Amino acid sequence: MMTRATTGIAKEAAQPAEVGRRQETNVGVSESDDRRIVISGAINETIAAMTINALLKFEQKNPTEPILMVLDSYGGYIDSMFAIIDTMELVRCDVVTLCVGKAMSAGAVILLSGTKGKRLITPHARVMLHQISSFTFGRIADMDNDIKESKRLQDEVSKLIASKTKLGGRKLQQMLGKDYYLTAKEAAKYGIVDKLITRFPRRGTP
Repeated sequence: MMTRATTGIAKEAAQPAEVGRRQETNVGVSESDDRRIVISGAINETIAAMTINALLKFEQKNPTEPILMVLDSYGGYIDSMFAIIDTMELVRCDVVTLCVGKAMSAGAVILLSGTKGKRLITPHARVMLHQISSFTFGRIADMDNDIKESKRLQDEVSKLIASKTKLGGRKLQQMLGKDYYLTAKEAAKYGIVDKLITRFPRRGTP
């Protein structure tokens, strides 16, 4: 995950850099009338805005029916990640998260922020957790401030992960100390997801 410091894909006023070392072309967000949102590509402000709009629209149409959010992403910006997660918490309906392909960095944190009991992963998908990254340059005082903010944000991310998974303490810190890859089974073992699935129920949405 990255904070937007002075670098990143596009600088925005002293925000921390970006989540994940890999940059990719944004594929975007697609939504359908059957309450499905697909997030594919780098998670940035544009992707966050589209996702938030879809969540709020579906919630307004029916606050009791679940929303399926499908993730296939290497990660993105931490502010965009938190914007999506906060909206997932705001809406009254359950948000079912499903990882296909990969959910890394910010994508992994969004995945584990789905409604407990309804966080899913396919057999060949993978998950990656790590520390946030902050790329900063400029005046020393500003660099010091950016580093302090990055540390604060890292604490927020760590607390969020600990509150929603079976991870905590030394094990979580060990995982976040480097790029830590997990198979679908390992993600289920640590409570990042609740279930590994190979097929939807006959009615469709999980």
